[in-house]
Amino acid sequence: IHPRQHERGAPSRLSEHRAAHLAALSGTRAKRYLKRQHLFETGEAAVRYLTELVHHHPRSWYREVDDLHDMLQQVGPQAMDRAFRAALDLGQLSTAFVAQCLGQLPLPLRCAEVAP
Repeated sequence: IHPRQHERGAPSRLSEHRAAHLAALSGTRAKRYLKRQHLFETGEAAVRYLTELVHHHPRSWYREVDDLHDMLQQVGPQAMDRAFRAALDLGQLSTAFVAQCLGQLPLPLRCAEVAP
């Protein structure tokens, strides 16, 4: 099943499509920017979160984007959007916090509103 977006111009990608697109690119920099673009496509919260992340970690943001993209591939865009919103609401610019919100880390959950 491939759910379609009803908004004009909104992307509708499956994780397999994201992976294939990424594999087709050559060059580390191109892959990093495509991963960031895939994350942007999850919603406005991702844009705000990643903008802050890049400003706070200008030399290491790509490592966190790699981790966040892996999470996106596992849980999908709706869950990532909820996790980004929770992180922004609590002022947490941490991939570990996002993973916690997605139930991927065994830490005390502080963002119960993320659960579907």
